[in-house]
Amino acid sequence: ISEGLRDCMADASRLGITLNMENLGSETTLYGSSEDLLTICDSIGPEFKLTYDVGNWVIAGEDALQALDKIAPRVVHVHFKDWHILLGNGAMNETLSGVEGCYEGVDGRYYDGAVLGEGEIDLKGAVKRLGELNYDGCISVEYEGRKDPREMVRRGTEYLQSLLEGSL
Repeated sequence: ISEGLRDCMADASRLGITLNMENLGSETTLYGSSEDLLTICDSIGPEFKLTYDVGNWVIAGEDALQALDKIAPRVVHVHFKDWHILLGNGAMNETLSGVEGCYEGVDGRYYDGAVLGEGEIDLKGAVKRLGELNYDGCISVEYEGRKDPREMVRRGTEYLQSLLEGSL
């Protein structure tokens, strides 16, 4: 991963693009933890940045706010995502394996996409911490569940706007 990204850095710089990546909970063995991301950053250089995806950390078994504290100096973009956490067991795992919108975490539980504010991720805490860090970059809303994504993103955006307005 690092080698491929290093190869892109000169072109990204020439084009005025800030190259960055996020942790993916579904790829925890490659780059799921804050330590993985920081190792990749260190191997590429200070111009390489990160996207902080509030929802992905739980799938990778890491606390989202603690991860933010570790990677904050590199963050240039934020994704807000929420999950319903489903307790895993053998039969449920077989049922949910491969279902679009459900992801297995390192803890063996499954995570089903939720509208922002209706799941179990500490989105209020993330907004508060980003404010404390004076984050003023881009924010996007994500929904990875099994319901109508247009409606879920609309509802999630409204919820996130209410959090952001309340934190100003």
